[in-house]
Amino acid sequence: MNRLVTILMIIFLYSCNHYGEKLEFNKGQLYYTEKVKKEDARKLGEWLVKAGFFDGTPKTVQLDMNADTFLFRMVIKEEAQNSQNTIDLLQLFIYQISTEVFNGKVTNAHICNDRLKTIKVVYALNTYGNKKTFNAGDVYYTSSVSDSLANKLGEYLMKNGFFDGSPKSVQINFENDTFQFKMVLKPELLDDAKTEIIARGFGSSLSLFVFDKKPVQVHYCDATFNTLKIIR
Repeated sequence: MNRLVTILMIIFLYSCNHYGEKLEFNKGQLYYTEKVKKEDARKLGEWLVKAGFFDGTPKTVQLDMNADTFLFRMVIKEEAQNSQNTIDLLQLFIYQISTEVFNGKVTNAHICNDRLKTIKVVYALNTYGNKKTFNAGDVYYTSSVSDSLANKLGEYLMKNGFFDGSPKSVQINFENDTFQFKMVLKPELLDDAKTEIIARGFGSSLSLFVFDKKPVQVHYCDATFNTLKIIR
């Protein structure tokens, strides 16, 4: 399970009433309105299982539509409803839903109370660049990085076992003649000496085998790729 899904589960309130037809996935309940095709609802439910959101504990969400826009509705604990961190996480989460489930169709998240009344609408933002997927791992890359280089990176990460079939996300950027390899890291590992040694060796390997010996910085990041620490 990736860190993004873990945090969303913490702020998610596991209750809601009956709103539309119901499908069940690994003890998760997905309601969908008459505006939504059953096939689309099923695709979403299967993806939520794969992503680790429907993890065998009871949860409830709703899928609705407004014109050509999907509405992913979820009940959020009151104390987290206005949190910028909640909004940032949802922006990334629904961007993933849009691209990986609904073929790029616009998808918005609705932060709701326990009666599924909308408190706030969160709009997906593509601030992470283009994306390529390798063995369930996502490589986001900015306009400073070519498609071919993103492919080379993804294939290397898959070959060396970093992309091991479980959901992971990294981002690559090129700035000031240096590649920035951004990866999400648990906060408790930010100052861990062993982790830093591994990161330095990993950065050297990326420089040698992927980036034609150009300098590489490994960026420890939060779930939305905000840099917390740089390993040079």
